[in-house]
Amino acid sequence: MHIRRIIVLFGLLTACGSPSASNAPAAVPPTAVPSSPTALPTLVVPTSTPDPQSPPPDDRPIARAMLQAVQAQYPGLAVVAGVIAVDGQYAGGIAAPLGSRTVYVWARRQGTTWEVIEATAIPNGERLRELGVPDSVTLANDQYSIMDAALAYTQQATAQSGIALLAQRLDDWARVEIGPPDGMAAPVVIFLRTSPPGVWEALGRESDLDEAAMNRLGVPIDLRTRMR
Repeated sequence: MHIRRIIVLFGLLTACGSPSASNAPAAVPPTAVPSSPTALPTLVVPTSTPDPQSPPPDDRPIARAMLQAVQAQYPGLAVVAGVIAVDGQYAGGIAAPLGSRTVYVWARRQGTTWEVIEATAIPNGERLRELGVPDSVTLANDQYSIMDAALAYTQQATAQSGIALLAQRLDDWARVEIGPPDGMAAPVVIFLRTSPPGVWEALGRESDLDEAAMNRLGVPIDLRTRMR
């Protein structure tokens, strides 16, 4: 499921100055309202409880295109890329090159394929408007917070490239699967939980947790791939 609760503009769309060393947006955290007078207003859309049985949207083609574009910018580095939002012919995402700051990526559908039109660590709102990118994919949402946490955890846990997919949401929990872009190997499953709302934390990889550990953490049964 794509944009549910849109919270705030990607932190650097109107920012200026030198980049910081962290992987997070430099201007404001995802849950804060930008103070810049030129920032777009915070948008809120109605949300519903995700159906644990609903199939996730297939973001793989978009994530693959984003991964390839960022890999070309960071040759030799492991990169993980994930989709944040899709609106019609446009999509926004983030990528995490190992040891480098977050790269913000936008893609446009061309026929049956996706083409990356911008990939930068310092997004510029005017540039995105010139490219025709709609505001709906330049705003950070809950999926941004989930992906940001999952990619940061992956950088610490592994040095392999891949695509990150939000496989399932269930109340305050999420399951992100990170695997090779060709899908030929089983993905790494990461469990995440939000507390307080909007602040997501990666609790670990399913492969590192036995049933007792998952029970102690409170991981919902419907999120566990081994229990299906």
